[in-house]
Amino acid sequence: MLKVITLMIGKIVLTLLGLSLTATSAIAASDAQAPLKVRLAIGLVNVSTDTGNVDCVSNIISRSVPSTYANAVAEVEKLKPGFVNLCEQKSGRKVVGNGNPRWGSNQYGDQKIEDWRIHPRDTVVSIQ
Repeated sequence: MLKVITLMIGKIVLTLLGLSLTATSAIAASDAQAPLKVRLAIGLVNVSTDTGNVDCVSNIISRSVPSTYANAVAEVEKLKPGFVNLCEQKSGRKVVGNGNPRWGSNQYGDQKIEDWRIHPRDTVVSIQ
C-alpha cells in the first residue's frame, strides 16, 4: 500500500512517497509577481433578530504591488480605519472586538479570497 504525505512549506510542496522525497513548485513564478489583492472582514454586533453572526465584508481590493505578505500587511494597515468606519456607517452597527479585521490575500493564489462565503445577512462594502 502506497502512503502519500504532502507538506506545504512556504512556496514549496514536498511529497513523501515511501522513501523518496520530491519537491515541486506549488505556485507558478508569475503568481508571486501578480498584483496584490486583499479582502477584509470584521464581525458586527448582533441584534436580537439576527439568526447568526453578522459580518461586514469588503470587495476584493487590487493594488499594483507584488502579492507578498509584507505588502498585504502594509495595505491592510492602511485600509483598516476606513474599512471599519465604512462598515459601521453602512450597517448601522458597531464592529466587535478591537477593530482589527480578518483578511486574506492572493499570496497563494486568487482562490483563497474569491471563495469567501458571504451570507445574505452580511454587509458588503466597496473599497477602491
